[in-house]
Amino acid sequence: MNPGWSYQDVLPYFKKSENQYCDADAYHGVNGELSVTEGGSKIG
Repeated sequence: MNPGWSYQDVLPYFKKSENQYCDADAYHGVNGELSVTEGGSKIG
């Protein structure tokens, strides 16, 4: 394993980069430059 690259280590950086359409939670941020929405699947 690469030190400093675990899920727990990088999660704060992903959260800082995200602008989640809904409210922030344990896995998503709201003030970043990358817009994130929950997508629906298009099956059929």
